[in-house]
Order: sequence, then structure tokens, then C-alpha cells
Amino acid sequence: MRIIVTGANGYIGRRLVCALEADGHKVASIDIGDSLKSLEGRWDVMFNLAWTGKGGALRADYTVQMSNVKTALDNYRVAVCLGCGRYVCPGTIGENMVNIKECTGIKSENFIYAISKSYLHQLLDAVAVEKCRVVWATLGNLYGGDSGGNIINWTLETVLSGSVAEFGPAEQPYDFIHVDDAVRALVLLGTSDGVRSESFYVGNGKPKPLKEYLIEIGRLAGKMELIGIGRRPDDGTRYREEWFDVEKLCLETGFSAVKDFSDGVMEMITEFERVKYGR
Repeated sequence: MRIIVTGANGYIGRRLVCALEADGHKVASIDIGDSLKSLEGRWDVMFNLAWTGKGGALRADYTVQMSNVKTALDNYRVAVCLGCGRYVCPGTIGENMVNIKECTGIKSENFIYAISKSYLHQLLDAVAVEKCRVVWATLGNLYGGDSGGNIINWTLETVLSGSVAEFGPAEQPYDFIHVDDAVRALVLLGTSDGVRSESFYVGNGKPKPLKEYLIEIGRLAGKMELIGIGRRPDDGTRYREEWFDVEKLCLETGFSAVKDFSDGVMEMITEFERVKYGR
């Protein structure tokens, strides 16, 4: 297949390009900020990963986040013009919090990122045309690889440097998926003939309280004393277990996650110690 990946220089994008090429697809890699005008001929699929400010202070910058929404909508228009039959756009599990009663009191500026993703999802549903289907892939909590922007990577970097990683009560359910498994799911959503639905949750589908994951990280790292559960006030984050249902993804694509959480964390510990701490 002829496949376009925007945001190809990012955490997920780099891995997605490699996975698609390994499967024999022709891939046009478009970095954030690059123009799509140079693309010619007909293409089959576009993956839109172009999104600035997934982590850090820019998550709270509404100008940046609204610009991301516009870019995604513009890219969809290009996908239609290039003949793409499918437009795969990753979302975030946090977008589900936008309209639930438990989270109406959240005033954190970082919530702007989740709101922007939810807004884009609604707008794409409004402008989508039949000849170019939008496939929305709500990503669970990713970890692994070289991203310091997620909670698992941050926790490991913190405790392995000898500092206390502080958390709230950490009682809400979480469902972590290794980035390599998430990439495999995205490949299937973009290329499988069996995809019929318009939106999917991408994760392991085995949620448990966040504190259980954190305790496991402390155990594996030998740093239990540095896992500071309850040292921060509750930030209001609320997830619901029904959000983590992967049945539809598995039935329509044949996907199943293969990376065990403990194995994935141990790989990260080994790499952190080798590269960052010289151990």
C-alpha cells in the first residue's frame, strides 16, 4: 500500500514508519511542519500523527493545541484529494474525561490537550466523507522507548536518579501499553481489511489501579522507598474501566498485545542504567 505518515519524526511516528516499511508498504514520511504539497499520485492511507505539545508546558497552550486541530483537519482534506480511503488519527484516553461528571471540576490547564483531542474527534466526524473513512484510535497509557513525557518513563527516571517520585492516591484504573504494541495496532487499523468501526481503544485491555503499576516499578527497580504514593493531593483525574475495552480492536484486526508490563519495564531499567547512569 501507499501510505502517508505525518509527524513521522515523533515518538510514535518513527516506529510506525519502520513497521510499515518492514511490512513492505511504500511510506511517505512527513515531519511536523513539512508541506504535503509535494505528494503526487494516489495514496491509500494517511496516518495523522502531527501534533505539537503532547507533553510538557505546551499541553496547556491553547494556541498550540488549536493549531494542531486545524492541521489535522487540513491534513484530512489533503488525504481526500490524494484518494486515501482511510485516515487514521490517534486520540488519547484523557479525551473521555472531558464530558463526565466526575471531571467537571478539573481546572488544570493541562486538560486543554485532552479537550483539543476531543474537539478534533467531533470535528472530523462532522466533515468526514464516505470515500475517506476516519478511523479514530484512542491510545491508552503508553510507555517504553525514548519518551520522557509519560508517567512510566518519568517515574523510572526519577527513582533511578535517587529522587522520590511523588503521586496522589493513585487509585484510579490505568491500562498501560508498550509503544511497540501500540504501533502494531495502528498498522492493523490502517491496513487490515476487517476494519469496519469508526473508533477503537488501543491498549492491553487489562486495567488495574495505578498504584499497583507504581509498586511494581518500585519493586523491579529496587527503589520501593522512592515510590511516593499519597504524597500529592488528588488531582481529580478519573478513568472508567469500561473505557479500556479492546474487544472491538481484537475482533476486527486480530490484534493482541504481546509485551508484558514487567518485561517492558525491565528493558527500560536496563537501558536507563546503561545510557544515562553508566551502570
